[in-house]
Amino acid sequence: MPDPIDELRQQRALVAAHLAWLDKQIAAAAGEVPPQAAPPPPASPPNAGTTIEADANVEAEAIIAQYRDEAASSPVEIKRGCLLAFAILMTLTIGGVFAVYWFRYRP
Repeated sequence: MPDPIDELRQQRALVAAHLAWLDKQIAAAAGEVPPQAAPPPPASPPNAGTTIEADANVEAEAIIAQYRDEAASSPVEIKRGCLLAFAILMTLTIGGVFAVYWFRYRP
């Protein structure tokens, strides 16, 4: 298991590189001369980001699986179920009214 301090330093270096890139893009968009480039971040040891990427991939797959399961019930099936429930309830209501009329008001 890699040392957490090494991972934090690597993340700090990545953020510093990203901020430098953002500064260059802002300067280019504003037409300014970009500031003196900062020294590049120290090279990370091989496979240092592998655990972070693996964790991100596992988390992403879990999220995708969650939405894949939710997509199993499509709006067409939901609409069909609502219409079926409405038809059943209307049939029961009409049957109840007919039963009350038949047994209560029949001569």
